[in-house]
Amino acid sequence: MTQWVKRGKIELEADGKIDPDKADTQRGARVQPRITVTKAAPAAGDGPDFFEERARHERAKADLAELKAQERAGELVELEEVKRLWATLATETRDRLLGLPDRLAEELHAAETEHEVREVLRRELTEALSRVDPEHAPGA
Repeated sequence: MTQWVKRGKIELEADGKIDPDKADTQRGARVQPRITVTKAAPAAGDGPDFFEERARHERAKADLAELKAQERAGELVELEEVKRLWATLATETRDRLLGLPDRLAEELHAAETEHEVREVLRRELTEALSRVDPEHAPGA
């Protein structure tokens, strides 16, 4: 630039500085146009914010630590274990209920009144369904 000023190809302003836009015009088509690069601040919603992502990461770490503590304290169990236990409990309950007609046929046939039939059925159904209580679950 200094050489261009000495040769008179670019004129200095009154304050002794170069006006970039005038210099571009004075130099003409002999050089590539000046490219202005500005860094725009990201608009809201234009991708992840560092501090938001950091906070999300820290929350996830805290959640994981809490889950591990609950698991060690015996407050959490594996989902597959729960599914297996409930499937076993449901199967045993179904089998007990389906076995009632064969087991009770003779006793119900011998009952003399409707009231006796109801009492036998109530007693046996209560017994079969009482095992659905989680306290009686397999492995409990």
